[in-house]
Amino acid sequence: MVNETIIFNASASYSPDGGNITSYEWDFGDGNIANRTEPVINHSYTLVGGYIVNLTVTDDEETRRSVSKTITIMLRGDLNHDGQITSADALIALAIAASGAHHPAADVSDDNRVTSLDALMIMQAAEGTISF
Repeated sequence: MVNETIIFNASASYSPDGGNITSYEWDFGDGNIANRTEPVINHSYTLVGGYIVNLTVTDDEETRRSVSKTITIMLRGDLNHDGQITSADALIALAIAASGAHHPAADVSDDNRVTSLDALMIMQAAEGTISF
């Protein structure tokens, strides 16, 4: 979700020749790059979208290995994934609440359940004019 902390963990990384990992270079795909000696780092994204996160580990013999993973960052409350909060999202939240299902993007009150309160909060955050 936008502006929420994500924990990136590379502690399962290892050197194939038995050496020690000396650095972890994280490219988060949003223009931010971090070099660390520890395998765990926190990062948050400010914009909705897909990002390719690249991790390059270097061992004590300067051997480098990289791996990439694509992640999708969503806007909390944007249940139809159109990049904005609208009354349509509130209707989707209401349907989720009525079904008793849980959907993290619909739980805008962050109480681990989706209720009509979440639909109301989404409606209040909706962009544009709402007609009844």
